[in-house]
Amino acid sequence: MEDVLGGRADSIQFQAFLDDWEAILARRVDEALTTFRDVEGLHGLVLAGSVGRGDPWPLSDLDLLPIYGDDALDSVAAEIDRRRRILLARWIAEGWWTGLDIGRLRFTRSEVERVLEADEAMRREVLGEDRWYYSLDKGYGGRALFDVDGLTTALAAWFTAHRFSPQVVAFRLARERQELHVAVQQCDEAVHARDPLTGTMQLREAVKWVQTWHLEQWGHRDNSLGRLGTRFAVLAKAHGTAPLA
Repeated sequence: MEDVLGGRADSIQFQAFLDDWEAILARRVDEALTTFRDVEGLHGLVLAGSVGRGDPWPLSDLDLLPIYGDDALDSVAAEIDRRRRILLARWIAEGWWTGLDIGRLRFTRSEVERVLEADEAMRREVLGEDRWYYSLDKGYGGRALFDVDGLTTALAAWFTAHRFSPQVVAFRLARERQELHVAVQQCDEAVHARDPLTGTMQLREAVKWVQTWHLEQWGHRDNSLGRLGTRFAVLAKAHGTAPLA
């Protein structure tokens, strides 16, 4: 995570950032666009996450989902990461980091075209791939930041249109229950093996999946796992199930 988030600053520098965080964040979106848009083989960038949805907070990351040319996946990814590190180092030197996550979830033009034309059966198949499963959630409400040929705009709209469709919600609920089952099973195995550290980690994982399953049931996304516990408690109370927390 430190590789994504960068470094930290002292409290005085952080206060200066907080005094003008919205303008700084907007400027850094523009800087990211300028940094990446001329990379050969890059066809588009979806600005995702809270910034893409227009709902940022001071510690929001910049989440960018890139679309690459079919024959340039490896070479483009390496250049993107090189530029990302340079840009992140400059932001850290300014006094406070803004996380810059780009390329961990990525697609080629042909993959995007295939998904945009997919029927319901193929969409279920696509959701079985982690890249699409997590991008559909992260890209919800996002927008095209850079678009060569209209494909990126279409993908951003696809994320938003399908995230809460009945088929997608059913698929996610089923996966969340399966992930919960696996975590509980591995916790039990660790307890029997007298491995309390692994058992505790798997128990924590199980709690996370219980929370995300309920959020999905209520029509919410998990948003940020770093703030999931507090957010879950608030939403559980709002839905009349405060004892769950």
